[in-house]
Amino acid sequence: MSSDHNRNKTVTEHYHPTQHNPMWSDAMEEEFRNTYDQNAYTHEVLAEFGVEEAGVFDKDKLEAATRIDNYTYFDKEFYKPVWPDLDDSNVKKVHILPPGRRTYTPNPFRTIGVDWDKAQAPTSILVLEYDPSFNKFRIINRTEIESSEFTFDKAVKKIIDMNAIYNPSYIYIDRGSGEYQMESLKIYGKQHPETGLDKKVKGWMFSEKIDIQDPVTGVLEKKHLKPFMVNQLSILIERGNLIMSPYDNVIFKQLIDYRVEKITAAGVPVYNSNNEHFVDALGLAYLAFVEHFPELTKLVKKASHDIVYSINRGSILPTYEKRDLDNPWEDKKKTYESSDEAWRKLGPGESFDRPSRRLSHTRNKFSRTLF
Repeated sequence: MSSDHNRNKTVTEHYHPTQHNPMWSDAMEEEFRNTYDQNAYTHEVLAEFGVEEAGVFDKDKLEAATRIDNYTYFDKEFYKPVWPDLDDSNVKKVHILPPGRRTYTPNPFRTIGVDWDKAQAPTSILVLEYDPSFNKFRIINRTEIESSEFTFDKAVKKIIDMNAIYNPSYIYIDRGSGEYQMESLKIYGKQHPETGLDKKVKGWMFSEKIDIQDPVTGVLEKKHLKPFMVNQLSILIERGNLIMSPYDNVIFKQLIDYRVEKITAAGVPVYNSNNEHFVDALGLAYLAFVEHFPELTKLVKKASHDIVYSINRGSILPTYEKRDLDNPWEDKKKTYESSDEAWRKLGPGESFDRPSRRLSHTRNKFSRTLF
């Protein structure tokens, strides 16, 4: 074909967002909204690309997250207030256990995220739990192991101690700089099976890919871990379902400053790599919820969900089967002589107060029970 002919050819650009798909429906729209945060929705569905000038996380939502509850996990000398007008006269000190207690109240909906950096750099540890009284997720501890010659060993010991205090269901760690630490924790867990560390610790490489179900086709696709993790965290914040302490400006500022520095030719966002370690720790802690408690995260992300009631509070709570609260990382169901609350699925026709009473709608409803 001649060069003259090529020059005379007309090239037409076509813009086709996902809504042009003939299979598009309101249900598909809802699924996409629940799968992606606003930035990812703009890229993946609206096919509009570009690096965000604003931060990844909604600043207004983050500010609102610090005003939900007046609580702290620091002693007063370590306060770093988000707001100048805070009244700490009635602040809840969640890090102080009641007299005689050495461990937190059991909660199977509790995880720990750990971000390691290169040797002789601080290690960032964050504890996240679901708070049924607010129907939201709450940060209940943020710990930094200062850099030293033995940072990794100190961090491993700290995680062992925090595991004993908080008994999280899962501990998700950054394996990129933490292979040695992960193996140390698993070895300790095998030597001390009561800790569960050999089972609950899971390492991730931020560069790896994970299987995610496509909202349109239902087919499993390989997605880059870190953008998926950040996207899930962004959805949580957008929905207003994260509670942050107003006395911790460090993680607040890291979330505010978190940005996409560039997007690769393959369409993968690259985030800033300075002053962001607690964002990664929080993302890992929430990723554990996304993976292991999907009923809980779907409840947070979606307005429409099967109604579940707490028999003693009447609040909306996630559907979940009875679990072993002493060893929540186990998938087994066991009977314990304990006063800790757990979930029991209602059988056909059962009500919350009298099992013999017939009800017309009991599907996927759970009540609180005792072991």
